[in-house]
Amino acid sequence: MPEHNTIDHGPLIHAATEKTTPVDADEVGLVDSAASNVLKRLTWGNIKETLFGNGSFHAYLSSTRSNVLGTWTSYSVVGSGIWTEIVDNGGCFSNGYYTAQKTGLHFISGMVALAGLTANHVWKSFIVSTSNHSYYFHLSNSPASGDAYRTTFGFIADMDEGDTAHISLVVANDTATVDVVQDITFFSAYQLPE
Repeated sequence: MPEHNTIDHGPLIHAATEKTTPVDADEVGLVDSAASNVLKRLTWGNIKETLFGNGSFHAYLSSTRSNVLGTWTSYSVVGSGIWTEIVDNGGCFSNGYYTAQKTGLHFISGMVALAGLTANHVWKSFIVSTSNHSYYFHLSNSPASGDAYRTTFGFIADMDEGDTAHISLVVANDTATVDVVQDITFFSAYQLPE
């Protein structure tokens, strides 16, 4: 049998039958640069694990948190049964907390929706707190009485394995009439490939 590096594999691969939905046991060839460029095999399952296996989730707030904001008191959007997970790869999300499965860079995003604002609620901010750092977002417009507000966010966070992230909010200068609205408040994160 000829050496693998003396055969032109391009026409063989191009002529092979296409498979549109790979399964974890399917294999692809790989030139291993760390081992003198020898040919090795890699399973689809290992490719997925490398790209997406470090934990990812998308969840939405499944019940409105009523009258929790408005008096400078911080409110953490955490607790049992208040979030519904749409996706949770690796079991990295629980009760409003995202837990990093591995050390590295993580993309964290979401949307916060508030209702019941008054004209006096001029200070609004939300914080995504991780074990390493807190990320602050300030919303400065003056709402009309009974107004609602939505804002999206997204950023890259440096997290260590086991670190957590969650959303907290502060609305100030009036009474606690502000709600965090269900269904349109959401939270997502995943680890970026190395």
